[in-house]
Amino acid sequence: MKKRKIILGICFFLLLAITIAMPVIDYLMNGQVSSNSIKGSVTLLIGDFLFLIRHVVVYSSGDKKTFAVYESKYENIIGGAFVSPEYKKERRKLLVAIDLYNQNKFNKAIDAFNELLSKCQLSSEKYAVLMFMGLCYTDMGANEMAIKTYEKLLSYDMSKSEAWSNLGYVYKKMGNFEKQIECYTQAISFDKSNPYAYNNMAQALFTQGLYEEAIPYAVKALEIKANLHQSASCLSMCYCAIGDDEKCEHYAKIAISNGSSEEGLRTLISRLRLARNYKENDDE
Repeated sequence: MKKRKIILGICFFLLLAITIAMPVIDYLMNGQVSSNSIKGSVTLLIGDFLFLIRHVVVYSSGDKKTFAVYESKYENIIGGAFVSPEYKKERRKLLVAIDLYNQNKFNKAIDAFNELLSKCQLSSEKYAVLMFMGLCYTDMGANEMAIKTYEKLLSYDMSKSEAWSNLGYVYKKMGNFEKQIECYTQAISFDKSNPYAYNNMAQALFTQGLYEEAIPYAVKALEIKANLHQSASCLSMCYCAIGDDEKCEHYAKIAISNGSSEEGLRTLISRLRLARNYKENDDE
């Protein structure tokens, strides 16, 4: 962002210099300033200010709108971070770093979060910065760094349910079932209203073929967040796997109506049904 401001500043002053130079050159060459030269300078001057408005004022306005979206979207993470008037500059830097994360510019975002980490005074500030650093490392596939980051966060405050849930997701990517369950159990114990922790637990159990054990967690997730289509999909597949086609269809409709891919879910259900039928025939 600093580089962009420098480039814009250079462009503006170059245009301004050309605007001023036109009548000066005209005077030096002809001994007077012609009306055409004045008109040209005025036109360029208007262009200079339009350039300034377009690239500085409008750009800043766009920043504010984007940051307002982040303020709302990530309120549960950044709500208490750098909220004092004296930390206004740090708050903006946090939002800029979040914007980099949303643009998948993970390395730049991590650099920005690291710079902010030294400015953190409150646990809420450390939580916000480390949570997003963990998300950056997770999304870029740096699982070991993600684990270290979440563990550092939890060393300040181990009651952070979302951090436990995110840490469990990293272990899921690494195929560590036991660690997943441990993390999701912690996430639920610290916040029994966290639907994503219940959903993650259900998904973990489902992938291990523990369908009946997964069902109560997915049901609880839907009780807390009725439009959580991942949990509805999980329930649909669990019921399919254990042979309850009526409930399978019931939850499939809920999942699809809330955003699950119908084609994808129907394909998975078909595969589960084939596997179930094959097992039943094999048992006979």
